[in-house]
Amino acid sequence: MSIRLAVPSLSRRRLSTSHVLRLQSEAANDNRASSSAGDASFRRALDLFAQHGLGAAKVAHASAESAAICGDMEGFATWRDVCANLDRRLAHDLARFRPQTSTPM
Repeated sequence: MSIRLAVPSLSRRRLSTSHVLRLQSEAANDNRASSSAGDASFRRALDLFAQHGLGAAKVAHASAESAAICGDMEGFATWRDVCANLDRRLAHDLARFRPQTSTPM
């Protein structure tokens, strides 16, 4: 069976410089400099994914659990956010860890 490609006819009209500049100004820039916590968490998730591949979410989940068990709630929140960026269902499992306000007797 042969495969045929239907290429649209090319327009003979060229884009004006002003039209090109307008299109460039409307382009999304995903390389913007931002320091929000969400972007930092997303960046960490990407780095972790680069190191561990598809197992990165499990690594983040285990790190969040370890931080919670050690009482490091700031570290727990960081790893929970990283895990949520990689796998929301797995991060939802971390909801069982709550910050303890009182010490047991």
